[in-house]
Amino acid sequence: MLGTPMTAPDPPTPARGALATLYSNGSENMQHLRDKGYLHLKNAVSPEDVAMLRNKFDEAIAAGGFPGRFANPSSIQRPEDLPYHFWGLDPVYLPFSDAAIKARGILRAVMASELKVDAESLLSSFDAVMATHPGYQTQPAFDPARPRVPMKLKSGVPAGPGHIDQRPDNTSIADAQQCFLTLTPAQDKDMSTVVLAPCGKWTAQGMMDKAREQFPDAFKPTKKNPGDNGMMFSPDVQEWLIANGIAKAIKPKLEPGDVFIWSSAIPHCAGAAKPPRGVKRHPRLGIISGFYPASMVPDQAKEKRREIVGSHQATGQQVHEPGKHMAWPQAFRWMKSEAWPQLYKDIKEMRQAVRSGKRPRIYEDHVLDSESAKETKRLFRSLLG
Repeated sequence: MLGTPMTAPDPPTPARGALATLYSNGSENMQHLRDKGYLHLKNAVSPEDVAMLRNKFDEAIAAGGFPGRFANPSSIQRPEDLPYHFWGLDPVYLPFSDAAIKARGILRAVMASELKVDAESLLSSFDAVMATHPGYQTQPAFDPARPRVPMKLKSGVPAGPGHIDQRPDNTSIADAQQCFLTLTPAQDKDMSTVVLAPCGKWTAQGMMDKAREQFPDAFKPTKKNPGDNGMMFSPDVQEWLIANGIAKAIKPKLEPGDVFIWSSAIPHCAGAAKPPRGVKRHPRLGIISGFYPASMVPDQAKEKRREIVGSHQATGQQVHEPGKHMAWPQAFRWMKSEAWPQLYKDIKEMRQAVRSGKRPRIYEDHVLDSESAKETKRLFRSLLG
C-alpha cells in the first residue's frame, strides 16, 4: 500500500439506486449487500436440492449429446465434453433446460427470504449457466498472495475480463445484482467470481464514487465501454483503489449450495489461481440470475423479455432493462454453420420458427407437453413475468 489509507467519508456514503430501499427493508444480509456490494450465503440451498439440480443438468448435457457428467468429474476434461461456451458461460443451450428453470426457482426463494418478500413477487433474469471443463481459466491468473480482479490493458484500453454490468454513466450501486448458485466446489485454484469490494468503513457506493471522481475518463462510453449495461474496468483504477486502502479483491471459497451475490455496479469476473503441481481444478457448474420486483419492471421491458427469452435466447442479468446475451458460443465465430453440432442447428431452426410465428414461444404450453413439462413452464412464466 502506498502511504496512509484514504479516510472514508463520515457518515458513510449511502447506496443509491432503485433497489436500495428493498435491501434496507430486508435482512441484515441484504443490508450488507446494500453497503458492501457483495454477500456470501453459505449452505443456502440444501444438499438434496444440489444433488437434484446436478443430476438434472447431467441429464440435459446427455440429451444434448455431450459426454461429460458432473456426477463423474473425471469425464469432463476437454471443451468438447460440455456444451460450447462463451467466457466460461453457456448462453445458448443449458439456460433453457428444466434444470436451469428449477435452479432459478430455488435461487429466487433464497433471495425472497432474505428480502422478506413473496417469492412470486420477484422476476428473474435468464442469464447463462456456468458449465466449464477444469482446464478453462481467464487471464491473468488470480494470485491469492496479491489478490486482484483479473483485468488487463490492450493498447492502453481496458480489455477485460474484469468488468461491471452497468452503463458507464449509471453511478448507482443498488440498481441490479447477480446471484450465483454453485453446484461444484470453488477454491482459489478453481474458476469462481472475484469482486472488488470496499475496505473498512468505505461503502461500495463510496468506493465507486471515488473511482469516478479520480478517473472520470475511465467511465466515459467508448467502443470498449459502450452505452449498454456493461463496461470493461481499468486495472489502473483497481490499483489506485487498492493502493489507497479503499478496496480489496475478494474471491470467496464456495461449496455446493452456497450463493454468492454481488452488485452489478462493482468490478468483477471469474478467475482461478494456478493449481499446485499434480493438483487438478474442479469443473465448474452453477447458475447466475438477477432478481427484481415485478411491480417495478415496466410493461415494455416485460414484453421485451418475453420476446428475447421466448425465442430461446438468454438475457443479461438486468431484469428491468433487458438485453440479449451472446447469441452463439465463442467457437462458432470460426466455425461454419454446417459444421455445428446438430443440437445448435436445431436451436437455430427453433429461433427462426418462433420469430416467424410458426411455433409458440418456448415458455408457452404445447399440446404435446407432459404434465411435468407443463409444471416447468408454469414456473418458467412465473420467473419471466
